[in-house]
Amino acid sequence: MKTKNDIFYYLSLLIILSLGGIAIYIASPNRYLQFLLIVITSFFYILWGILHHFLNHDLDERVMLEYFLIAALGAVVGLFILKGGLGF
Repeated sequence: MKTKNDIFYYLSLLIILSLGGIAIYIASPNRYLQFLLIVITSFFYILWGILHHFLNHDLDERVMLEYFLIAALGAVVGLFILKGGLGF
């Protein structure tokens, strides 16, 4: 049943993003580690999106670009939030 698969896919995405958020929160004194964790979480978001659409047979360049751009936007927002502690 497709609905059960969708629930599994989105639950796994929620777990990935939640674990990334928790790890970023725990690393709070270390701004460099926080940014590294933002990049790692973004990478897993891209990987999840590509895998999800590959398994559903609707993966194309536009979908890959969309996941990459959303992940990049999230990483840039994270950089600006952490900017004060990074010394840029």
